[in-house]
Amino acid sequence: MKVESCYICDKEGVTREHVPPRCLFPSQKDLVIDLRQNLLTVPSCHEHNSSKSNDDEFFMMAISGIVGNNAIGYLQYHTKVQRILFKKPGMLGKIIKNVIVQEHTTEQGDVVPVIKGQMDIQRIEKSLEHTIYGLYFHEFGEKMRAKKLKFIFGFLIHSNEKRENFKQFLKERFKLEPKKSEAIGSNPEVFYYQTVPADENGIILFKLVFYEGTEFYVSIIPEMFDSNDTFLGKLFNSEIPITLTLGDKKYNV
Repeated sequence: MKVESCYICDKEGVTREHVPPRCLFPSQKDLVIDLRQNLLTVPSCHEHNSSKSNDDEFFMMAISGIVGNNAIGYLQYHTKVQRILFKKPGMLGKIIKNVIVQEHTTEQGDVVPVIKGQMDIQRIEKSLEHTIYGLYFHEFGEKMRAKKLKFIFGFLIHSNEKRENFKQFLKERFKLEPKKSEAIGSNPEVFYYQTVPADENGIILFKLVFYEGTEFYVSIIPEMFDSNDTFLGKLFNSEIPITLTLGDKKYNV
């Protein structure tokens, strides 16, 4: 029997890693139905499976209560997240800086308390990296090597106009792609992803959707884009203003 290697490194894949992390899916004690069935997994070594549990927990706590999520996201926030905060009261300050609580009126007219503050963007991106590595392995059957990742948080309004325009471009671009919910089992209400095949420059796009409201867009970029000495490098690093066209719409990025 052939033993697969880890989805990230070349060590033996002696265990299975859930992609995205299993903790994002509510346990049956919090929900009548079981959403932890048919989860996507990839082969992993012990190190890349166990070393990121704190990051997985951080990510789940950071996104489950975001305004715009579905009822399952809010359930996760009011059950599992609250139990963690009860045991680790200092966790909230690590997830969101300069916390304030304000009232928010939902589309249904309900007034609910909302926590606002500055999210630890870098740690969220770090947490997402493992999921992207896993999805890449699942999608293409090989490890993601010599690539660079660029993240756009679809649920944030970006103060940088070009970044906001690029987010809107990506939203429209993915509307042209079918949802690939079948790739992660029968629970797209917790997570699903979409991909755009590599373009002529080798850039691959992923869209990750959690709780039907929290979206992340990830560009997987070939190594040649890292250098500012090349035209493509300057183009990607916004040293040259460009306009992207999608249908009859133009986006200045």
